[in-house]
Amino acid sequence: LMYGAWSKSIIDMRYVNLINLAGQLKAGRGLAIVVALIKGSASSGADRAKAEEVKKRIQYDMMQARLRGFGKTLLFDENQVITTKIRFT
Repeated sequence: LMYGAWSKSIIDMRYVNLINLAGQLKAGRGLAIVVALIKGSASSGADRAKAEEVKKRIQYDMMQARLRGFGKTLLFDENQVITTKIRFT
């Protein structure tokens, strides 16, 4: 989950290491799906632009790790999180 502002200067290296680990474990077999959950609104152009930027970065990192598959971003808002918590408790 990503809260707050995202920028290239604050990329969490654990995320990049997980992509590298997934690439090593898969050893070139099959496809992977890497998803980033971003707090925002799908109706906001700025949030959609941020999600697209994160998606491009995910795809770039997957290419660098030689991990074949799909990079996706999903926007969510606070109401969706509360609803999910209620369902699972």
